[in-house]
Formats: sequence, structure tokens, C-alpha cells
Amino acid sequence: MPEEALVPPGLDWPSLTSRSAEDLVDQYEHVLRELGRNGGTMLGEVFTKAQNKIHEPAVLEHLIKDLIAPCT
Repeated sequence: MPEEALVPPGLDWPSLTSRSAEDLVDQYEHVLRELGRNGGTMLGEVFTKAQNKIHEPAVLEHLIKDLIAPCT
């Protein structure tokens, strides 16, 4: 029996790495909000009140695609 994904589809890593520029910033903020709404779960606890502090699209894209993604 397959295990249920810890992170819901559409809020996962590919939902970020497949985007660029403002679309990436919008998706990142959406992911933070939605994961923080999973009250009573480990993800909800981790992401409650999470905020995007990186407002420059090029910086966020570099961080996600060039620095973090190669490690995953």
C-alpha cells in the first residue's frame, strides 16, 4: 500500500522548481500559507506564521534552483 505524501501535491518541491520570477514568489508564498494551515500536523506546526523574507524573484530563484535543489 503506497504511503500518503507528507507534503500535499501542488505544495511540494516541484511546484517551486518548475516556476520562475514573480510566479515563483507567488507560489512560494502560497506554499508557506497553505502548509501553515495544516493545524494539528507536524507541517502545520513548522510552517505556522512562516513568512517570505526574500522578495527579489531572482534571489529566490537562485536560492531554490541553484543552491537547494541540487542537494535534494
